[in-house]
Amino acid sequence: MRIRIRVGIGFDIHPLVKGRKLILGGVHVPFNRGLSGHSDGDVLVHSII
Repeated sequence: MRIRIRVGIGFDIHPLVKGRKLILGGVHVPFNRGLSGHSDGDVLVHSII
């Protein structure tokens, strides 16, 4: 039986903008800006999934 292991490195950046909620790891962080993005901009969750 052969086990296939895949490893990769990546990064994701989004600017902080007014009028968006800041969400990190699915948790709402009280801050006056949030991360810009096509979805919620949650860079922590998106780096895992």
